[in-house]
Amino acid sequence: MGISLKTLHNKLKRYAREETA
Repeated sequence: MGISLKTLHNKLKRYAREETA
């Protein structure tokens, strides 16, 4: 995997935040 789990988690968090906003 090129992206690390931490980065993936951060991206997911940001995605969820933008969708909820």
